[in-house]
Amino acid sequence: MARVSWKIPYVAPFLFSKPFINIEKNPINSLKIKAKIWNRNSVVSKVFVNKRFRIFNGKTFITLNVTSDMIGHRLGEFSFTKRLGHRGEIILRKKKNYRKNK
Repeated sequence: MARVSWKIPYVAPFLFSKPFINIEKNPINSLKIKAKIWNRNSVVSKVFVNKRFRIFNGKTFITLNVTSDMIGHRLGEFSFTKRLGHRGEIILRKKKNYRKNK
């Protein structure tokens, strides 16, 4: 169920105190990511555009580069918690011809 539109978007207060690295200003230091986030329910705001941080998906940390298209979405939407297609793969096999040759 979506959050009511008259409420303000939820952003955890500790996200504003994290040391984010700006990708455009420091392209060399952008590989060093200090901000690790376990909170997946926060909404991406304009403050986080062109920043890079790591989101915990339950097993590992996934690197996320925030763009302007992500504003308004939750952080959890970009860190998948399940593997896609590792059980439901379709395997095509040749059908054996059981008819006897006449």
